[in-house]
Amino acid sequence: MSVTLNFFVVQNIRDAYLLESFVQFFGCGSFSIVEKSGVGTFAVRKFSHIIDTIIPFFEQYPILGTKVKDFEDFKEASLLIKSKSHLNKEGLEKIILIKSRMNFNR
Repeated sequence: MSVTLNFFVVQNIRDAYLLESFVQFFGCGSFSIVEKSGVGTFAVRKFSHIIDTIIPFFEQYPILGTKVKDFEDFKEASLLIKSKSHLNKEGLEKIILIKSRMNFNR
């Protein structure tokens, strides 16, 4: 089993320009559109970009609302991965638990 950390912002296709501008603003990530479903996605998959750019940005400019809990979970998982805890059973189980409570599972 492998562990990866991905950061996504998914919005209606009408917000495509905003999502596309995130690539330039953050200096990382990618933008894609799925015409069939009518959504656009800004995605950051490179771990160093998540740790060095995305997380510090949202620490400086905190998320408001219920998504703040997801960010705290995301950050906790990133620290486990950064410390290589995901390579042992206990760390992997902790990441699986964190993932299970994120997003729509609260």
